Amino acid sequence: VEKVRDTFGSSAGEHLQSHDGEICLNLWSANRYLLEREGIKSIEVAEQCTACHLEEWYSHRGEGRVTGRFGALIALDA
Repeated sequence: VEKVRDTFGSSAGEHLQSHDGEICLNLWSANRYLLEREGIKSIEVAEQCTACHLEEWYSHRGEGRVTGRFGALIALDA
């Protein structure tokens, strides 16, 4: 939590949430915040949890150590 506060300052609470008694970092909002802070305006968030959609994605969180692999390619048009 302290590292999140160091990184996000006064907006840290917007990116933290309680889940099953633990405090978790909301990666969707945290990544959006960091990208916007760097001046990136065109951001799309799929908002699909890989662990919740095992029929569509491989997920270490959802399946454990034995799972498939996938990769992603991110590109910017110049």
